[in-house]
Amino acid sequence: MKRQLTILIGTFLVLLILAFLVLQKPGELSKTDVGEQLFTVDSAAVTKIQVQSSTQQAILFEKQGGEWYITQPLRYKANQQAIAQLIHQVKELVVKTLVSERPEKHALFRVDSSGARVTMWQGEKEVVDCIVGKMAQSYMQTYVRKGTSPEVYVAEGISEFQLRRNVREWRDKTIASAIRENIKSITYQYGDTSFTLQLEDSVWVLGKEKVNESTVQGVLSALSNFQTDDFADTLKMFPKPTAQISYTGIQLQFAFDKQSNRYYVRTSASDNVFIVERWRAEQVLKRKKEFLSKANTL
Repeated sequence: MKRQLTILIGTFLVLLILAFLVLQKPGELSKTDVGEQLFTVDSAAVTKIQVQSSTQQAILFEKQGGEWYITQPLRYKANQQAIAQLIHQVKELVVKTLVSERPEKHALFRVDSSGARVTMWQGEKEVVDCIVGKMAQSYMQTYVRKGTSPEVYVAEGISEFQLRRNVREWRDKTIASAIRENIKSITYQYGDTSFTLQLEDSVWVLGKEKVNESTVQGVLSALSNFQTDDFADTLKMFPKPTAQISYTGIQLQFAFDKQSNRYYVRTSASDNVFIVERWRAEQVLKRKKEFLSKANTL
């Protein structure tokens, strides 16, 4: 009898140890409590991010030289603000409530393979693996699940829509940028005709004539951070330019495409060709008469 009792106690202890070890497996720890952050992330230490979903191919971002780049499925500088926002949102994901612990419910909340998955690394260490599902009670709340855990939570601060952006939307859309105060002259060329705006004694002039201040200020604002609307990655040859703008060592060439009613744009700073909507191009493509309109002669 004593021997049987010893065996039972021994068996119980072995089972207890096994249960403890199983619960300690990565991704299978006890549930995150309400009010706790899902992940512990050092924003400055994140070096690699992957975003993937059932509707978009996997996009890989890597931090190189202090800046974020898309490295798959193409190589291009990433939108730094969008990446910083994504890291912040994942870092601040806070559990509002636990809604399910049953794997068969994952599809209902879209936290299975149909959801959007974000993975983050700090060096070689994976610190985030999160599946973001459909919207919960409000547009600020979303169903989320740690990638290796069965628990589904309602969390606040990120949406599936944000993670389903295509690679174009993650790209840096800056064509050219300059510190506005450093722009002291702007040269326009239309075919064989050219003219230059010059800042003299805090007054913008064209030759000996004072220019319309509101017009030149609008151009300065646009040129200081000129953005694209799309990318012409498949364009084999840049069309004949119809206009060129030069300022602070930058040259922007514009070619109007009648079929799309948009402009192709390229810059002396890169080999990329951009596509700009007509209204955006016309913010900077001004004729001489537009600068002199309603302006006083010096």
